Amino acid sequence: MKNSKKHIGTSEILCYACAVILAIFLVSAVPSEEEAKIYDSVIRLHVLANSDSEADQTLKLRVRDAILERYGAQLAKYESVEDASGQLDRLCGEIESFTRDALSEMGSDYDVSVTFTREQYPTRVYENDVTLPAGSYRSLRVIIGEGEGANWWCVLFPPLCLSASYGAGDAGGDSIPVGLTYDQYKFISGADEPEYVLKFKFLELFGS
Repeated sequence: MKNSKKHIGTSEILCYACAVILAIFLVSAVPSEEEAKIYDSVIRLHVLANSDSEADQTLKLRVRDAILERYGAQLAKYESVEDASGQLDRLCGEIESFTRDALSEMGSDYDVSVTFTREQYPTRVYENDVTLPAGSYRSLRVIIGEGEGANWWCVLFPPLCLSASYGAGDAGGDSIPVGLTYDQYKFISGADEPEYVLKFKFLELFGS
């Protein structure tokens, strides 16, 4: 009687081992539920200039500075994104009036529109080594005039617009920006590269 046992060759063993290693790697790179919540843990500030002229682009930055000076520190006092969102929703009309008055003081007669909504953002790398993956975020959207010029955005809450850098510290440490967990901060600060770059890609893929 012939031996019916099938011998597994070396190449098959290698293929199986590679498949297992790849599966483990992919699972480790997939964003956790905590990291996926980054979209609901951040509020962006988005200012759109009237045009790309030098004067309008300068005006855009002056409007940005005026809004951050007037409202940035106020929002930084909140400990949750829900509280900050509620305050921004209530303040939209006031911020619009404030911005219109600020433009007038700057010698501009442009109209302005301020809304608190959700917007789709591309991946953005900030000077303080914080990277936010592309996706839909809560956004304070400020449109100056026609809003057809190059735009500017940053993170309004947690107040990353107001600080050049944050230390990672220890889990639960005081150096983590208010409103973010330690894991979320590691995620947006690009810790453990390149794994977190892969996680950005996975998160963006799932979000789309």
